[in-house]
Amino acid sequence: MELFISMMSGLLGGVIAGAMFKHIDYGALVNALVGLAGGAAGYQAIRRGASSNNSEHTDPAPSLELDVFVDLLVVGGVGGAILLVVYGALRNLASR
Repeated sequence: MELFISMMSGLLGGVIAGAMFKHIDYGALVNALVGLAGGAAGYQAIRRGASSNNSEHTDPAPSLELDVFVDLLVVGGVGGAILLVVYGALRNLASR
C-alpha cells in the first residue's frame, strides 16, 4: 500500500514537473512513467533510511497514519520530479 501511494504521487510529480518546466516535458506518458519510477525510488530510499534508523520497531504491519501518508506523498512526488529532471538532463546531454 505504501509503495502504491509513493508511486502514484511520483506519477503526479513527474507530470506536474513536466508541465512546469517545458524544457523537460517529454509528453504525458513519458513524464508519468519516469515519475512513477521516481516515486518508487523515493519510497525505497525512505524505507532504507527508516529501517536503519528505527531498529527497535518490529511491528510487521504498521498502521498508515496521517503523518506517514503525507510523508509518502511528499517523497513520491519529489522523487518523481527529481527523476524527471535527471532524465531530461541526461537526454539533453546525450543529444549533443
